[in-house]
Amino acid sequence: MRFPGNNTISVWLTALGLLGAGILVIFPTLTVIGWGMIALAGAGATAMATRHIIDLFKYLRIGKIEIRFEHRTPYEVTDIQNRNVLIAARIGVKNSGKSPLSNCCVFIEKISPEPSVPLRGFLPILLEDRDFIVRPDDEKLVEIASHNAAAGKYRFSAPFLWGAHAEILNQIEDNISLTIVIKVVAIECQRSATFKIRTDSSKALHLEYIGYVD
Repeated sequence: MRFPGNNTISVWLTALGLLGAGILVIFPTLTVIGWGMIALAGAGATAMATRHIIDLFKYLRIGKIEIRFEHRTPYEVTDIQNRNVLIAARIGVKNSGKSPLSNCCVFIEKISPEPSVPLRGFLPILLEDRDFIVRPDDEKLVEIASHNAAAGKYRFSAPFLWGAHAEILNQIEDNISLTIVIKVVAIECQRSATFKIRTDSSKALHLEYIGYVD
């Protein structure tokens, strides 16, 4: 490039003129790009916040499963039938959410120590004979197991352990303590909790809550 004139002042003036023209072109371009990036970032953050708000409202609106147990009635009940003392241990499936829990089912998902191979094939063991609905703040009692003091055995309250062989395997000696995982499944959500099941020195059947699995 040839600069007009031959003196230093002309060279500097020309250079400053070119620099000024460059700034006038580049600065607006960078400004537009910068505001565009800010606008895109703002739009992305707004969309993310909206999704979180929607998820929060969904979380607050759906039913929530709470698995309850206490060492008192109606969770532990005694029934005398033909001089046989039957003691049943139950859990409460409570809905602490804002909408009904539908098509609820309760399972024995895991047993430890593991049962014999044929009974293991029935895991998870379905309790109750039909699904049920739990409305907000309601609680459904589900029998987990019952103990026959005369026989010295307890059994899981599973109506669908078909066949005499499976039913025999479901008769567990009352001096055996087991750790079980009880799972409650609804269309809206699911939850599992670990319990220990045992009999005490008076042969009364008890559940002991250990904690939620999830």
